[in-house]
Order: sequence, then structure tokens, then C-alpha cells
Amino acid sequence: MDRWLERHDWFEGGHLALAERAPDGTVTLELEYYRTFRPEPGEYSAVETHRLTARPAELAMAAPAVSGHGLEEVESGTTGDGRLFVELYAPGTIRVEAAEFTAERIAVERRRTAAEPFFAEFRVELAVPVPAASWSARVSELFGETVVWRVLGSPTGDPAPADPDGRFLQELSCLDSTDHGALCLAWSGGTALVFRHYQVDDALWSAVRRAAATFATRIRCGNCVFTPDGWAEYLATGVIRLAA
Repeated sequence: MDRWLERHDWFEGGHLALAERAPDGTVTLELEYYRTFRPEPGEYSAVETHRLTARPAELAMAAPAVSGHGLEEVESGTTGDGRLFVELYAPGTIRVEAAEFTAERIAVERRRTAAEPFFAEFRVELAVPVPAASWSARVSELFGETVVWRVLGSPTGDPAPADPDGRFLQELSCLDSTDHGALCLAWSGGTALVFRHYQVDDALWSAVRRAAATFATRIRCGNCVFTPDGWAEYLATGVIRLAA
């Protein structure tokens, strides 16, 4: 089992396609392995689907399996009584125990990479540095309330810190009742930064995302790259129009 998993890089970065237990006790896992991976939208990856079966087998699932869930790594080993097990996370822990497993490749396909923006994180690239005060002012304007920078858990805010790397944008009136906000990372002197959703109000997060269109030359989100106009259109309509 270990050698088979190693040949397929333990399916790291792949997907769970199926996890089920039949009435006769057969447990089936179908795992997708990217033989070649092309992350840019519109490109094609080579995807192998492998079926792992065991009968009789025990299947324990901490939560319902989600088909298509990305895999970190499939682990294998031996139980105290000499049985084999495989374990993965999708998104709860799934563990199968059996005396033996059968593995087979059942499909190979060319799969077109879809555009998949992330909700909770985006990267902003700028031609010139933008002061932290300009970010808090623009977010305040779009949000309709005063927004300031704060350090983790601080009840006080600063509208214009010299370096907001590691600070959060948060509504001034919410500093006493919250610890976090929209986290800013990788400040790079103000020319490239990442914003990450960190227990922040949806309306405030929307304002932070929209503010990026004011200053950016490019916005990277998930596997997508947007122009400022394309980013604004995506946020307003959900239509994905990528930068050339």
C-alpha cells in the first residue's frame, strides 16, 4: 500500500471522487491523481482516477464525505491486530480498515482547469505604494462607517500605521467586541499585499475587496488574475473576466 501511494505522491493535491460502503461490506474509495497539473484557467491537466476497494472492511467517517474535496495526503499503516488502514481528510477524517485492499486505475482524462476565485483571500499588486491611511479611508467610504487598522485583540485603532503588515482592518465601533478583522499580509512597502478574511463582518469584507479595484494594477484571487475593472465586475455580478 505504501509503495502504491508513493508512486502517486500520496494523492496530495488530488481529489476524493467517491467514498461509499455497499450493503455487502465492500468499501470503495475513488481518488483523483494529477499526473500533470496546469493551474491556469483554460489550460488542461492530465487526471487519473484510481479505485481502492476492500471487502470486508470497516469505514469510519467523522463527517460526510464531500465529493471533489482537495486532498492533503492519503496515509496508510497497520493496526495493532495486523490489519491495513488508509486514512484521509475530506473534509472530516475518513478511515478504512481491512485485511487487504485492491487498487486499480479506472480512468485517465484531460481536464480543463476552471477559474476558481477564493472568497477568503486575495492579493493586490500596485504600480506605486499606497499608504495604509488611503486603504482605511477608502474602505471607510465604501463601508459607510469609520474603519481603522488594529493589532490582534487591541481595543484601540490607528487610521495610518507606517506598516500595517500583520494588522487588521476593522470597524472602529467594533474594536471592543472583536479581536480580528480583514488581515493584511506581505505589505512589501505598499506595492503588493494580501488581504485575508479573519472573522470579519461580510459587509466590511465586501468593502475591503471593492477597495482593491481603486488602487490595484492586478488582483490575484485563487487561480485567477483580474484587472481592476474585471475585479469590480466579478464582485458586482459574479462574472469572471480574466486579465489578458
